[in-house]
Amino acid sequence: MRLKLIEKYYKLLNMLRSNPGKCIESEDVGLISIIKRYESYIVKELYSGRERLCVKTLLPMALDLLKLGADPQEVSKYLDWKDFEELVSIILSGYGMDVIRNYRFNLKRYEIDVIGIDLTTKYALVIDCKHWRPGYRKKGKLVEAVKVHKLRVKYLSEFCSSIVSQYPSLSKVKYFIPVIVTLTDALKGVIDNVFIVPIRFLRDFINNIEYYVELLGSKSLVMNKCFIKTS
Repeated sequence: MRLKLIEKYYKLLNMLRSNPGKCIESEDVGLISIIKRYESYIVKELYSGRERLCVKTLLPMALDLLKLGADPQEVSKYLDWKDFEELVSIILSGYGMDVIRNYRFNLKRYEIDVIGIDLTTKYALVIDCKHWRPGYRKKGKLVEAVKVHKLRVKYLSEFCSSIVSQYPSLSKVKYFIPVIVTLTDALKGVIDNVFIVPIRFLRDFINNIEYYVELLGSKSLVMNKCFIKTS
């Protein structure tokens, strides 16, 4: 039953993605029943004299697919880069982290996609999301992304006072951990002390963050200069 429902979701997502307006005119009762579950995201319109249903975003369906046990990488293929960042944020929130989205600092010169603040480990995952197509293998581009992201994290620590004033919980984490989350799993591991984590393995990375940090050692950590030690 669950697998059949997953198949229906994928069929629906394929139909919506193939339509520029994310619309459906299907007479398939099963597909229509699924899409109508997301009434708050639906826009009804007339097309050639027939009513069709259009959705504002595919993210709510993608999240329900994940709850059914679908593969995060496969699901993420149906999302645009904004939805991909939102999905990463939701996964972090699911682990009880405080989440900051699209933070710009240093006269808006730098922007960080997602920050996940873990008050248990005292780590903040500073994440750059790369919604590159599945199978993308150009390591040179990723190396350049790593270089830029390391600079962002360095300056985040340097200019942390401005962000801490807005998000006080950031002062409770001792270290920043630079992470790049990718759609594809063709490139993964560590590049220049930055973790490269495919979305498929993000939950494993979060569950075992202390293990991965121990493997790489202090090289993976950037001291938070605004850390305030509490008893």
